[in-house]
Order: sequence, then C-alpha cells, then structure tokens
Amino acid sequence: ETADRLLGLAQRIQPDRVLTGWDYVDPVTKNFLLTSQKLVAIDVESLVSATPLGTGLAKAQLHWLDDAKLDSLQHRIHQQSGPDILPQIEYIALCFRVAWAKRKLLQGKRNFIERARLAEWAEH
Repeated sequence: ETADRLLGLAQRIQPDRVLTGWDYVDPVTKNFLLTSQKLVAIDVESLVSATPLGTGLAKAQLHWLDDAKLDSLQHRIHQQSGPDILPQIEYIALCFRVAWAKRKLLQGKRNFIERARLAEWAEH
C-alpha cells in the first residue's frame, strides 16, 4: 500500500524535466574539512557527472540536513548562479529515499529503513 502511494506521489510531483550535471553525492561529515572561511569536500570520487541535481542534498537531508537548512541552501546555490533545482528537489529526494530503502533492503539491513518516514512521504 505504501509503495502504491509513493508511486502516486512520484507521478504527481514529477517535473517536466530533470536537470542533471555534476553533483557531490556523498555529503557526510567525514568527507568535509571546515576551514576558517569555507567548507571543502575532500572525497573527489563522490563528485559524479550526469546525476540528477539535488541528489547530494537529498542524501544530506536523509542524514543531517533539516528542511529549513535545505531550503536556505537551495536558494543560496541559485543566487550564486547555480541552476534552479527547486522545481525538482522534492521529486529527487523521493527517488533517492526509495532507492536508498531498496538498497538497504537488498543488503539485508532492514533496520536502516525509515518506514515511518516513507509512510509520511506517502501521505503527501
């Protein structure tokens, strides 16, 4: 039932097009250095081309980035001549979470799957 509702949500929020490009897809704490003036990503293998833009933000949101900070960060990216990913971020986040849950299920790591969060998304 949850899967059917998630599919229905995906169909409702799917943008007309998805912007792709270079995205940093593993934004976990250990992959950054914080200097006095900036945040520096140090895991260059996580910079991936031809990826739906916002994938890294979706992963960060899963682990540590709250909704308010996500919104602020998206606007800052756009203000600094980055692409406007706002129209697709909810769709990318949904796709990322479902794919992540599938990966954990196939790895036998069911305890990592946030069933309540998926059910919450399905209620949108």
